[in-house]
Amino acid sequence: MNRPAVRGAGASRASQSRLHLRTPFPRGVVALHLDASTLAELRCIASSRFELRVARDVQECTGWLTSELGLCVVLRVPESGQEQHGQRLLELRHQFPNVPCIALFQEGVCDSRWALRLGRAGVTELVPSARALAVDPFLTALSRCETDGVAIRVWKHANLQVPDRLATVLKPAIRLAHDPISLARFAREARLHERSLRKYCDASGLVSPQWIIGWARLLVAAYYLDEPGRTVQSVADLLKFPSAVGLANHVRRYANMTPSGLRSAGAVNVIGRMMEHRMLVNVAGSAAVPLCELSTTLG
Repeated sequence: MNRPAVRGAGASRASQSRLHLRTPFPRGVVALHLDASTLAELRCIASSRFELRVARDVQECTGWLTSELGLCVVLRVPESGQEQHGQRLLELRHQFPNVPCIALFQEGVCDSRWALRLGRAGVTELVPSARALAVDPFLTALSRCETDGVAIRVWKHANLQVPDRLATVLKPAIRLAHDPISLARFAREARLHERSLRKYCDASGLVSPQWIIGWARLLVAAYYLDEPGRTVQSVADLLKFPSAVGLANHVRRYANMTPSGLRSAGAVNVIGRMMEHRMLVNVAGSAAVPLCELSTTLG
């Protein structure tokens, strides 16, 4: 089989292989309005790294983003005169500001003004692109989108200012919060036995592990409620609540608000401030039990 004679192709492929071994990638990539040659290259590099989906239009892309997690959008910066197309991309970004997004920019073809506008709209990465996709820069950008994952973005968006004794157990809870969390699973993620986890929370002046789970689930729900493109029902489905009513009851139990009221007030910020005060039983600060001193810590 004849292969294209590309200068340095072997070195590039070796570099890609090394990159693949040491970095994670999103579960899926949604390609939106990319040309045939770029799509062909994406299919070649997708392989076992990620699932590639080709959206026929913004509406199809929106459908996937509404119902699924772990997706990253890859689009092309509009050219001069593509005002309608550019506006649709800006609206997509407005509807899903927390979904990672990579914009490909071809010098001399794409409009730099649209690159700036997409950047201001929160496009995660801008990758230079010539006639051929710059594979290594693209994979690096894609990896950054994944490593700056939802749990990290939730923490940053909420701007949580909590003592280390709480952060130690809250971060594992947030990592799990897209699904209903059993106490046993939470303890495993925190690398503790259930009894040790309860002991740690009690000695550290924290709410119970069950309440930490509930607050973590609420914070992640707030993160998605802040995206205008998501309905309460879609957030409930995404986080596996039994129904929109189930999510509403959860919000009411912890925050004494409705999902729509929480959204209009700025959901992540409101819940973040509540968590800073309501998750500490002893706000003045008690001495946390070092995890290394818990006799039942898992290896």
